[in-house]
Amino acid sequence: MLHDVGKILYPLSPIERAIIVLGQRFFPRQASAWGKGEPRGLRRPFVVAERHAGWGAELAARAGASEMTVNLIRRHQDFPADSDPLLLALQAADDEN
Repeated sequence: MLHDVGKILYPLSPIERAIIVLGQRFFPRQASAWGKGEPRGLRRPFVVAERHAGWGAELAARAGASEMTVNLIRRHQDFPADSDPLLLALQAADDEN
């Protein structure tokens, strides 16, 4: 989906993806804190997980995507979701994937 396009800036290995999942599952507050800053070193996977929506929104905007599309991409990780039915549909589709 378009919201994951930001991940192309910093591709992750399967091990890095597993680290994100485990970190978010067992250390959610720390994983969020680790996601701040620049995508370098051991924090890199967490920064990518935390910031890829914003990066994807910026790339989509540069490519000429509509304001609505850019907004949905930017907000796809907002929880709890507001009552925007398009955002809720995007999040539901992402959860199935």
